Amino acid sequence: MLKKNRGWPVQSRAEYARRILKFAGLQVLAHPRIYWLFARLVSVTGRDLDGVVNGAVRGFRGAGLTQQIRSRPSAPLLALLERRLRRFDVERLEARVRAGNSLAAALPPDLARPGAAAQSPTHWVFPVVTRDRAALTEDLRRAGFDAATATSSIAPVRPPSSRSDLRPANAERLMAGIVFLPAYPELGDHELARLASVVARTPDDER
Repeated sequence: MLKKNRGWPVQSRAEYARRILKFAGLQVLAHPRIYWLFARLVSVTGRDLDGVVNGAVRGFRGAGLTQQIRSRPSAPLLALLERRLRRFDVERLEARVRAGNSLAAALPPDLARPGAAAQSPTHWVFPVVTRDRAALTEDLRRAGFDAATATSSIAPVRPPSSRSDLRPANAERLMAGIVFLPAYPELGDHELARLASVVARTPDDER
């Protein structure tokens, strides 16, 4: 394995710098008001907002994933990895847990939340399930929140067409109504409360 790894190209510093700039830009979009403006600009172009965002955060695009990941990390990436391992931000993780718990407590109690029964949730993602996710997503985006419905790696595992009796109906139903809410601590208590109020106001005949 080491021999094969040494034969792979090293990620260039320029490529790594481009990734830093891209994700720095995405970090700016985390602010609700800026995200609202970004969503309006995307809608003017007629493009799908989920598709634009997911395309931006995806690490590898197009076909040939195996070939794309066959590279060695650049020195700056290794330095960042070493720094993150040495200086893991426990306080931010705890703040994210508190923010997620606060949002969960403010949401309607009958709103379906996949993962709600987890014993020690860290709220890395905060999914809810609604019957009319288009209405909820539109209301949230109008209020300036970056609600998402599409995922790049989560999907029901469907059996061959010859075995329709094995269709994962529950998983398909969940994914058809799932909406990911922003629950990161940087939003603050006021914005989290405002987000919960938007969810509570959106009609949902499932509740």
